[in-house]
Amino acid sequence: MVAGYFYASHLQMKEPYRIYNTWLGDPTKVILLEKALKVIERDNLLEQMRKVGATMQSELRKIESVNNSMVQNVRGLGTFCAFDMPDGVVRDKFLEIAGNNGI
Repeated sequence: MVAGYFYASHLQMKEPYRIYNTWLGDPTKVILLEKALKVIERDNLLEQMRKVGATMQSELRKIESVNNSMVQNVRGLGTFCAFDMPDGVVRDKFLEIAGNNGI
């Protein structure tokens, strides 16, 4: 993938709307999108994300039910999961434990 910003004045486009947005400004991005969508469909990635996300939230809720002082307010959609912790000290300890257990 290719991205960037035109900082130097000699690189900036002179005509308005020469690069309008991601899809209109660079046709190669449409090709990338088409390929990405084919892979998502071919490999059934949306269903995989639903399953993995449900498992993640289920496991986080187990932690929440056992130790509500550490993990609270589990929520999310697919693999975008979130939860609250009371403070940075608890967060740091959680990350240490998770890291030591391969998460």
